[in-house]
Amino acid sequence: MWRKLWQDVAKGVSLINLAVAVLLFIAPWVVGFSTVTKAAVDAWGVAILLALAAADGLLREDRWHTWAEGILGLWAFLAPWILGFPAETGAVVSHVILGLIAVVASVTALSLSARAHGSPKPA
Repeated sequence: MWRKLWQDVAKGVSLINLAVAVLLFIAPWVVGFSTVTKAAVDAWGVAILLALAAADGLLREDRWHTWAEGILGLWAFLAPWILGFPAETGAVVSHVILGLIAVVASVTALSLSARAHGSPKPA
């Protein structure tokens, strides 16, 4: 039962993260930070990698893509401060909100994955 639920949730998470990737890719133009090189290049790069991981998640039933999607979401969330564009409000809001969505979705799928595939029980 848990395995089937995890497979369904993992596919749903990949769809969510694919949508996040599309939104993050177009955000520099829509929100207006395409001239902020660090922020725009990061958004485009993370979006492409996230889309590739999410597409793989729709095609195969393994867990690596869920981890990759979560890590990319965490990077997007932290990028404004690591790369140094915290003063660009639109870029920060886009990165933080979309990164947080990717992280929460991925953590949800990974928690179900632990149940589906069995996790060590505490002693």
